[in-house]
Amino acid sequence: MGLLVLCTSIVEAEKILSAIFTIILSKSDEELLQINQNNNFSEELLTPCAKSKKYLKDLINCSDEIDYSQFEYDDDSNLRFLQENNANDDEDLHNENCLGGFKGWAQSISNKVKEEIEGIEGSTDNA
Repeated sequence: MGLLVLCTSIVEAEKILSAIFTIILSKSDEELLQINQNNNFSEELLTPCAKSKKYLKDLINCSDEIDYSQFEYDDDSNLRFLQENNANDDEDLHNENCLGGFKGWAQSISNKVKEEIEGIEGSTDNA
């Protein structure tokens, strides 16, 4: 969740949510099972679940390098900035029509992930 809080763009937040939903909704993990030309199973590429786990792990490892001192809560300039932007965000949320705010946006990402991972089999169960 901390990764989402520290996101600086909606595109990055969408990638993180997509990775989280991929892990949550996947039934299998590790190597992708594919049928080769001889109709024998062969283990080749990683499943979307395994790729998502690696992506999030890499993000978490990189987040150790973030300077958290830039997020001081008692700084008056930060407080004014947050209040001004919060007012704009509230207006934007009230103007949302078809997505229904964050919940609708997250649901649309979840639905997209469900379609993408449907029928994918990996070498192990996702635990």
